[in-house]
Amino acid sequence: MAMRSLNPKWWKDKRVLVTGADGFIGERVMSTLVELGLVPASRIRPYGLPQGDLRSRSDARWAVGGCDVVLHLAADVGALSYTSTHSADQYQNCSGIDLSMIEAARHAGVSRMVMVGCSMAYPFSSAAALAETMLFEGAPSESHFGYGLAKRNTVALAVLYARQHDMPISAIIPNNAYGPGDHFDDTAHVIPSLIRKCCSGAPELEVWGDGRPIRDFVYVDDVVMGVLLAAEHLPPGDFVNIGSGTETSIAALVDAIVAQTGFGGTIRYNADKPNGEARRVLDISKAASAIGYKPQMPLRVGLHRTLEWYRQKVRSKS
Repeated sequence: MAMRSLNPKWWKDKRVLVTGADGFIGERVMSTLVELGLVPASRIRPYGLPQGDLRSRSDARWAVGGCDVVLHLAADVGALSYTSTHSADQYQNCSGIDLSMIEAARHAGVSRMVMVGCSMAYPFSSAAALAETMLFEGAPSESHFGYGLAKRNTVALAVLYARQHDMPISAIIPNNAYGPGDHFDDTAHVIPSLIRKCCSGAPELEVWGDGRPIRDFVYVDDVVMGVLLAAEHLPPGDFVNIGSGTETSIAALVDAIVAQTGFGGTIRYNADKPNGEARRVLDISKAASAIGYKPQMPLRVGLHRTLEWYRQKVRSKS
């Protein structure tokens, strides 16, 4: 089944605010809108850290002013080493950004708003793929408790504001996005981190945990399509998962990246480091029926494109 096509008529003459515009997914949302001829760059307002602080109500009001559609991706994000040590900071910052943005959008009377959550909002562990009905059934993992709880609130705010204020607002919950344009520094998540280490020339690749955890890695362009399809089709107050529909163990991911990078050193799994959840995979069946979402990028091809981008754009500059 193919992904549902976007409707240029829906976007016609709309002015779009993209928060988190200097982030990995935010940048790709903007470029996709332009590349597909949906919204010209002149009608997209990018808002990221260089523009101001969205925890400020006045900055949020300025950002929203004159816009019809708000695609809200801004958050205080980081790798596991950050989320596990800055739980209170992440909760405070993400909550402040969300509350300022949703109030600004409500008072401005925007015609559409999409909030972007995160799969870390789900309960700590589940033997089954995580369906939307499970979001509030338990606490997020202690390793990312502050961020997970804040992103659960992101979704809750969309539900509550649609219910009480009749706002045209909904939310998506993406899982483990990766792809060209990702961050490959010390804040990198697992895929860019492994690519960077395998290309570093080091004789050993250390992998945290024992390699057995199962994850769901979704290519950035599929996430972007989830955001845009949600803007067009997801009913107010509703939310859907955006994932790859494929389960991959950390060990299988390591093997795939080692093969594509040509890493010839020793692979060492450090079982003294945390594994995280045994399984975190999203059920995307609701997104398929509600907005016509269907992931298009196989992991092997997505890894190849990410590696090529890294070699051309990042490593060549070092």
